[in-house]
Amino acid sequence: LTYDNTALTVGAVTAVGAENTITLGTSGDAYYFYMPNYDVEINVATSPILTKYTVKNGNNAAVLDTVGAYVAGETVNIPFTLKPGYNYEGCTVTTDPFNPEEAVTIESSVADGVVTFVMPSEDVVVTVLTSAAAFAITKNDTYSHINSIKADDKTVSIANGSYYVNYGTAVTVFFYSSATSSTEKYHPVSVTIPELDVTIPVENDKVQFAMPHFIITLDQRLQFQK
Repeated sequence: LTYDNTALTVGAVTAVGAENTITLGTSGDAYYFYMPNYDVEINVATSPILTKYTVKNGNNAAVLDTVGAYVAGETVNIPFTLKPGYNYEGCTVTTDPFNPEEAVTIESSVADGVVTFVMPSEDVVVTVLTSAAAFAITKNDTYSHINSIKADDKTVSIANGSYYVNYGTAVTVFFYSSATSSTEKYHPVSVTIPELDVTIPVENDKVQFAMPHFIITLDQRLQFQK
């Protein structure tokens, strides 16, 4: 008995003839029996060896809860969650060839944070599409010493008394280099962000930090200028 041992597993081998089951001997991978004086039917019970293909995560801003290996033709359900600071923008499932330009989109659907698709006979990449969410920067002083705020070198407009900046962007807060009023002699020397538990010194009339994934307050410490 020879077979493709990469595609099949043999569960049992029997020989039946004249309503009698014939006892088979084994020698290594070989089965044998002594031929009786009647016709014999040999039955081989096999089961296929199922190749499994992997599912990979295409975006670190999302967490795929059940990444693993699946059999071709299997319906795969993968729950996902977004890391803090990101908005959901869609989801794609593609094949994962050596050349990314040869990737093929696999039909999929998303419902209640679960992406569903039928596993093809190759590895796939599940990419949850995201965008950075915007969070407010507020200030606690009644008299503003802030000249402007930039996020990734783009000026941020104030809206309802706050500045809204996308998570992860580089924020630069610029202060007026001198008092705007002849009676105002105070100038910021440091900024504390209580939500981050940090104090940043004002250097060259500005402070810089990376925007977190929550609302923050700029608490300015002023110093009297003679």
